[in-house]
Amino acid sequence: RKHALEVADEYKKQIRYEVLEASNSSALSVTTDIWSDGVVRQAYMDISVFYIHDFKLKHALLAFRNFNESHTASAIFEKVKCIAEEYGFNHLTSPYVTDSASNMKAAFREGEWYPCICHRLHTVIKDSWSNFLEADIEVSIMFGKMMNVRKNIHQSFGLNAQLPKKLPNDSPTRFWVGLSAFFRAFLTSFEKIIEMFETREDEPPTDKKLMEQTLAALESFEFAFQNMQKADSPTLHLAIWNLAKLETSIGKWPNRMKCFGRIVIESLKKKWLAELNHGHVLSIALHPNYKSLDIFNNAPILNSLKNVTDIHDSILAVAHSIGIGYASIGNENDEPDQ
Repeated sequence: RKHALEVADEYKKQIRYEVLEASNSSALSVTTDIWSDGVVRQAYMDISVFYIHDFKLKHALLAFRNFNESHTASAIFEKVKCIAEEYGFNHLTSPYVTDSASNMKAAFREGEWYPCICHRLHTVIKDSWSNFLEADIEVSIMFGKMMNVRKNIHQSFGLNAQLPKKLPNDSPTRFWVGLSAFFRAFLTSFEKIIEMFETREDEPPTDKKLMEQTLAALESFEFAFQNMQKADSPTLHLAIWNLAKLETSIGKWPNRMKCFGRIVIESLKKKWLAELNHGHVLSIALHPNYKSLDIFNNAPILNSLKNVTDIHDSILAVAHSIGIGYASIGNENDEPDQ
């Protein structure tokens, strides 16, 4: 135990040194989130940092602490402030990336705050799914039947355990994950569910092909989540690339699912592209090499960016850093699309 504590202390000293150095060079960003364990009724708060050290992007979990007080903006701010002081960096000068909850936004209103792209993708898919169900009655009826089947199975002791794959509950914070898992489990257990409900009043959905098409559409978003959640680069850089890939992917969907795809893309453009200047700021903060580029070297340009050409040039600079060509961003003449 003593050795483990000594190793942990040395590791913390090294992290503190790197974090402080990065903070002094304006190459540090902070992210935080709050987690709740409904079983033991315990809340936790994690604080992570992403920073540049020796021209490499690194990240570290600084703290994972109990957070049982009220989740107010002031309480969140004080907790982050304490951790920042523990590691020696200035909590007021580093940009923060969190979800878009009102308490998080208020906690960091005095500094630089940016929305988490992954959270926004979940929100967009959730809202787009609701709009799609209103637009497509057949899919809405199918989904309603699936929900009723799950409700009945969960309320009947032992039925869920008899399925080849149990039907999961919704995920309150990860809508896409829960919805995809639900469709996947339903299709895996489709024949068994039909058999179970032969003598019941509730009618299960029988259009397996429509369920498969819906799942295939949902799975198209997997690469975006995988790229952004596991990438060793700022997620805002990847938003442009993922949006281009999603548009291409949606173009190959079955016709009836393209309505859902169009709703998603239109929403993503409003949620992501409207905040590209955030990507420029983080480009400077997290990729020192960008500081030599003219488009990233002028603060007023970053704060306004009203000119379409300037925006286009900035997008290309970020896109090139992740290996994407001009054609997938602009039109065939390499001119910015409006």
